Amino acid sequence: MIEKLIASPYLYPLWRIGWLERGFFHACRLFKGVRQSAFLDFNFGFDISKWQGVVDFLKMLAFGARFLILRCGYGIKIDERFEEYIAAAFGVLPLSVYHFYDPVFSPLEQARKVIAILEPHKHKIKRVWLDLEFWWDGAYKDPKHWKLCRDTIKAAGYKTGIYTRATWWDSRVGSYAAEFAKDPVWAAQYNAILNLIPKGWLRATVWQKDTPAIGFEAGVGSHEIDRNLWNDELDFLSEWGVITPPPPPDPEPAPIEPQPELQLWNAMVIVGNKMTIRVYPVTTDATRTGLYATGGEKFSGRLWGGNGYVWMKIDQSARAEIVGKWVAVRSENGALKFITLTKAGVAPVAIEPADGIPLPAGTIHVVLHDHEANDGKQRYGVPEVYPLHLSRYCELTEAWQWFWFRQLVHSFTGFMHWDETKLTKAELDWLKGKWAGITKSTEAFTNFKGTDQCADFVRGVNLSADLPGQEPLTCCGNITNVLSGPHRLAGKILMKIETLDGSQPPPPIETINRLTAPHIILCATNVSKTIFPDGTRKIDLFPHLVPRDVLFPLRTNGKEAETYTRDGVSYAANYIVAGRLKAIPEGTKSVPRPYYP
Repeated sequence: MIEKLIASPYLYPLWRIGWLERGFFHACRLFKGVRQSAFLDFNFGFDISKWQGVVDFLKMLAFGARFLILRCGYGIKIDERFEEYIAAAFGVLPLSVYHFYDPVFSPLEQARKVIAILEPHKHKIKRVWLDLEFWWDGAYKDPKHWKLCRDTIKAAGYKTGIYTRATWWDSRVGSYAAEFAKDPVWAAQYNAILNLIPKGWLRATVWQKDTPAIGFEAGVGSHEIDRNLWNDELDFLSEWGVITPPPPPDPEPAPIEPQPELQLWNAMVIVGNKMTIRVYPVTTDATRTGLYATGGEKFSGRLWGGNGYVWMKIDQSARAEIVGKWVAVRSENGALKFITLTKAGVAPVAIEPADGIPLPAGTIHVVLHDHEANDGKQRYGVPEVYPLHLSRYCELTEAWQWFWFRQLVHSFTGFMHWDETKLTKAELDWLKGKWAGITKSTEAFTNFKGTDQCADFVRGVNLSADLPGQEPLTCCGNITNVLSGPHRLAGKILMKIETLDGSQPPPPIETINRLTAPHIILCATNVSKTIFPDGTRKIDLFPHLVPRDVLFPLRTNGKEAETYTRDGVSYAANYIVAGRLKAIPEGTKSVPRPYYP
């Protein structure tokens, strides 16, 4: 009924100039007891561009502003202060943006510029206002051009609106008035008694009322600033602009575990009451695990001093749930003692030979880490692997399982030997448990063809089951021997690299190991939770054998690859994306560690 009255030839002119609208909403407010004024007490906000200079948005909020419209661009340029403004204003006031349409430039070009400017801020901005006003000359000044610009911005997922003034708009919009009226209007009418509404609309969503010289009080120094009122009968927060929560931050990185000494110790708890087993060697962690050691309990581990105590990181225990966790051995000054220690009879373990591993002969390159590659994407808590072009599984036969396991023994003993029979029973059991974790179904190297579901000859389980598999992939930060390239294959630019022929029996470990063939026996890498100031993440060694390297053989199924033999070793060629490799600097003599930094 109200709509019919407003549309009548007698009342519509009064509605157009704002009298009837103001009177109607004023009556509604009086009835509801909300406000005594009809228009001037509407919530207000500001629109700003580079001309406002330095802006204090918190001061603007305190002054009473309830929303903000930022100029993002004009023509095909970005507003010179837009990035500064949006960074400071986001989260303080609800935001939308406007773009000053310049008819000199193509409407498509302008729309694409707006979309590009707003791409990093999609979660902050809901509506884009197209600023159409009297500074006007150029090839793209017709309403059909305005519509093309608006529609392109709308197609990118933004709500749109029109900023204009009735005295300019009404003589230019022509038959397009109804089309533009599908969007809300932000009407400019300075210091006027009559709020003239542009042709096509019955009401203004936003009214640009005046330019008061309020300066310092509104947080903009001595500059004037446009004041805007919004029609609070409309659902402003959902339909016009919102404060959208920013993307959730990455989880707080866990404390970095210290590196314990390499000597293994046997331990027995001598205190009678229970001792807390901690996730990290800090006393504030007393209630996080609910795990305890009691008098007489035995386990083995390695020591580290800090935070007022000597700590043990438990390597071996009859209770699997405490392996990898920490317990206090005694106070750092020795005044309090909780655990007795005896040497476990194992020589100290070196991480790598003191002089490093010599660089092998050949054309050697480094595989770039994820953060060094073009897309720069990193995912924390996962192996930093990179698949090779020929990707058919290699079967993990009994011989290949023992070859791989003995590479782990080699690393575990500090590259002194690879003979598992020389390990103590506790050490061998511990290492077999780590082998099971490295080769289980969900790990990167076996990916659903792991030793937990298939035959595991190292641990002697599931021997009648199918053979597990190993994927042909490398870990970032390792080196590789480039045989030739670049080659164009399947639309990619690839380099041919050397791997072992996984379809043949493994080579003797004395011939192929980390010290003799570091481009074939690789170190597994893992993206950690630690984030550096530049946004990159720390790359650690695989967690299973910390502080020693987790090694694995680089293999390709020779049934689908070019194969060859050299010095009695069966090799297979595979391929890696050329852009993923970086040549070793001239003069390098030893293999760089694959971790970052």
